[in-house]
Amino acid sequence: MEREIFNCATFFFHFRFLLHGDNLNLCDLFGRSLLRRTLVLFCCWICAMVSLYALMLNVGSLSGDIFANFAISISADIPAHLSVFFIVDRFGRRRCLFSSLFGLGASCLVMAFIPKESRALVLAVYLPGKFFAALSASLVWLFTAELYPTNLRSQALGTCSSVSRYEKAYT
Repeated sequence: MEREIFNCATFFFHFRFLLHGDNLNLCDLFGRSLLRRTLVLFCCWICAMVSLYALMLNVGSLSGDIFANFAISISADIPAHLSVFFIVDRFGRRRCLFSSLFGLGASCLVMAFIPKESRALVLAVYLPGKFFAALSASLVWLFTAELYPTNLRSQALGTCSSVSRYEKAYT
């Protein structure tokens, strides 16, 4: 039953695009067929980007040498961005995005209760958080680009990115 509803909804969604052609604009992101998808992606973008920049900006407050901490922090980003190519096709985009956001939230929650005096423990929890933040940031870019029709894709990416940047400015 659910599969039939999905197929019927998909048919009418694509039939609408066949009738209207390339006349999609920013208002279509908030139309009946794309509203839920757009709002979920706004939340994913805000969570991923706010946490990425928060972890990136707080690397200076870690104990120890600021340059060494920055180099260690960047060393967590490189495997995250490279692993996207390997894990997305194997496990699926939705599952990867969920697990990266969940791992990011768990590491940030654990980091809140660690005393600042234990440098090694803070760094041991910070690095997986930074890895998951970079992974979720890469995944939201990929996920957003693949979820919208071609003639609405760039507007959707720009809108999601702008909403996350406005939210970062207010936090």
